[in-house]
Amino acid sequence: MSTPLRSPFVGLIPYDADSRRYFCGRDKEIDLVTAAATSTRLSIVYGPSGGGKSSVLCAGVIPNLEEQTQFIDDDDNDVTPDVPDRVVVLIRQQWSADPFAAICSAINETFPQYQFPHAWFTQPGGSSASRIPQLILILDQFEDLFIQHPVINSTPPATMLDLARRMRAGETLDITSTGLRVAISLIALLNDPGAPVNVVFSLREDLLASLDVFKGLLPDLFGTLLRIELMNEDTVRNVIVKPLQRWAKDHPDQPCAAQPALIDAIIADTALHQREPVRNTSASHRFETPFLALTLERLWVDDIEKPNGKELKVSTFAGLGGAKGIRSAFVEDSLKRHLKDSRQRRWFTEAARSLVSRTQKFPLASTELVDVITTNLNGTKLVPPTVAELTALLRTFLPDRLIRELPLNDKTDAADGKFEIAHDSLAGDIFAWRAGQVATIEQQAQRDRD
Repeated sequence: MSTPLRSPFVGLIPYDADSRRYFCGRDKEIDLVTAAATSTRLSIVYGPSGGGKSSVLCAGVIPNLEEQTQFIDDDDNDVTPDVPDRVVVLIRQQWSADPFAAICSAINETFPQYQFPHAWFTQPGGSSASRIPQLILILDQFEDLFIQHPVINSTPPATMLDLARRMRAGETLDITSTGLRVAISLIALLNDPGAPVNVVFSLREDLLASLDVFKGLLPDLFGTLLRIELMNEDTVRNVIVKPLQRWAKDHPDQPCAAQPALIDAIIADTALHQREPVRNTSASHRFETPFLALTLERLWVDDIEKPNGKELKVSTFAGLGGAKGIRSAFVEDSLKRHLKDSRQRRWFTEAARSLVSRTQKFPLASTELVDVITTNLNGTKLVPPTVAELTALLRTFLPDRLIRELPLNDKTDAADGKFEIAHDSLAGDIFAWRAGQVATIEQQAQRDRD
């Protein structure tokens, strides 16, 4: 059973089926992707980081597809369950040690009568397997497959095509790279004209070129490209106003609204150009989903959850330092709660030198970060962390969504992990915190020398 929602604003996590009623402003994108998923063999959803792609899929497209599913009674009895005409499977944040197993498990748990992938291939004679539903496979954050399993990028296309043909023929393949197994199974499925499979890739715009590895191997690879733009001003207004209206309707005992002046203030303070310069006017009026979500979640706590709270107020927003103040407080609070002593603060300070710049985040494994910390602590009395210690420390930030853990490739120390700052919009505040820590360290070193 899902946990009841505390508010219409979910913060830094994507909206999903449980919170979909309060996911507003993306109807056009949801309809376009839903239509493509049902009618097109391969669709690619892409867009900038912070555009809300996962919410569009999880709170819009997948529930739509599931609601449109019809059940077919093909044996005229009441004993055998009716067969759905489609099965929708989402793979997200599962590109870890064995993404192929994750895909197989997700599909087979949903529809256990058949063995993926072989049951979806055309049967001898050219007819598809009976009673096999259409499979709509949605692969979110698909870029992680190539990042974490680089053997895909180095495998010759002719080899991949040969392996795919052998898989379609029913041969059990001994492929040690699990990432390669995913790629081969997708090539095999999408090249089988009788296999009732549609696939949606969703990935970040800056890594769209990762799909070049499939050129010549997947039919009409870039034929259906669907871009999820950053929000514009009209969308932001809908994202603020409509969830509040729906929540008030659903919860008559908890009326809620937002002051018009607050909406204007949020729009003025969260536009992308407020965080980094842009060259054209249209881009300057775009908004990142995480920044706005964090702002609305904090305002709800401060204004609505207090006794007799009924309205999100511009005075509260101003008192918190605006959107940037809310974001900075979120980062500082998370760091203060999880870095328990001066030793951990120093470890994180040194790690952050490599994890963030003023505007960007960089994914690194714990082993790499320990090497950085060890080098930076050389000549001091501080002992660097072990890989296991640093991995455990960084994982304490995961519930806050300050840091995201990335999947590792096939052969990795079990104590290791790979991490990046969860959202680009948080990079500047972590960079500023690190700069403050470095200044304190340097001041202390100067006092020690004096």
